[in-house]
Amino acid sequence: MANLIKRLFLIFLILSATACATNYDAGVKIEKTPTEFKVLIGEFDGSIALLHGSPKQAEIRVSDGTFSCKGVSTTGEFSTNLINKNKIKHLFNFACDDGSTAQVPVLVNAYAGGMVSGIGVGVMSSGSKIKVIIGDMTGKIAW
Repeated sequence: MANLIKRLFLIFLILSATACATNYDAGVKIEKTPTEFKVLIGEFDGSIALLHGSPKQAEIRVSDGTFSCKGVSTTGEFSTNLINKNKIKHLFNFACDDGSTAQVPVLVNAYAGGMVSGIGVGVMSSGSKIKVIIGDMTGKIAW
């Protein structure tokens, strides 16, 4: 019983550590052709742990300064390995300034220590590809 309590306490600490911040870097590439595209940056706002709101709700807001898109999900499905990784699957409904829309499945992983990463791809109503990345944007973006 004492071992179970210790394990539950450890799980609580891990989940709490990953729940401190809710806004993470996000990048979106809307690709009409391989040489004609827009790169938008912004943030992912959503819970990555059960202790910090509902993982069902999330938003992605991105812009290049003149063009913006917003993605909304109310479908987040949370899972965890109870040791060091939480996983949330979302289906984002994107709407952009030009009227184009898309549904993009995005998988977000959160690790003990606060690292978050995610990726998703879809097709805009205009026919353009949409690619979404979540996580630290201080490095190179390789699409």
